Amino acid sequence: MYRILLAESDPFCRLSYRKMKVWEEYGFEISAEAVNGREALRLMGNEPFDLLISDIKMPVMGGIELLRELRTGGLDIAAVFISSRAEFEYAREAMILGAMDFLKKPASEEALGEMLGRVRRSLGGTEKTAVNSIVARVMEQIGADTDSDIFLHNVSLFLSENICRAVSMTEAAENLKMSRDYFGKIFKRRSGMSFNTVHTMIKMEYAKTLIDSGRYKNYEISEKLGICDPDYFTKLFKSVTGMTPTGYKNRV
Repeated sequence: MYRILLAESDPFCRLSYRKMKVWEEYGFEISAEAVNGREALRLMGNEPFDLLISDIKMPVMGGIELLRELRTGGLDIAAVFISSRAEFEYAREAMILGAMDFLKKPASEEALGEMLGRVRRSLGGTEKTAVNSIVARVMEQIGADTDSDIFLHNVSLFLSENICRAVSMTEAAENLKMSRDYFGKIFKRRSGMSFNTVHTMIKMEYAKTLIDSGRYKNYEISEKLGICDPDYFTKLFKSVTGMTPTGYKNRV
């Protein structure tokens, strides 16, 4: 689930948003609430969020000032404004600061759903780009030429698309319309390593990215990688990196 920080000074609006089913339908959850921009800044300093939904007019610090502070601090979080004031200057400044959308109160579930769909596609696209980069980096490290070798290129695509699933070599072979044994021999001959070893290396490289993001606990990363047992995830991570996920997170 993508995590939302809701910054809204009106308690009735916050209650109304919490009761809506649209968040879960699009894979989001309201993880925390703030009554003004200053409190939102404090919360974001303590835990990570994927999306900020903020009112424009709030006491202490409004939404525009909040987003300006975030951008000045280098935090590139997806942001959406919902306001009863639809003045052009508000919307213009929000867009200049990189807001993804600007909705007018009262925002219907339909309008929120359309907005969440756009945000999810954006977040998913960013994540897919990162995964593709990770797979390419690992394949390059082991000397696998995915640029000129169409077989290795197709295997890389398969691994990128299934990085969050527990896939077997049999499934990878079937995807390329090959027998399992022949696939395994060709992959090892052209990459120098077994499919399962490379698959694990890629997953643990992605795990490092997830740990560095600060968004997930170890068991959540394990689940995200399609590894049911968090202890087994820790064992795999240590076998590849030489340290536990917690040790990696706390490294200096």
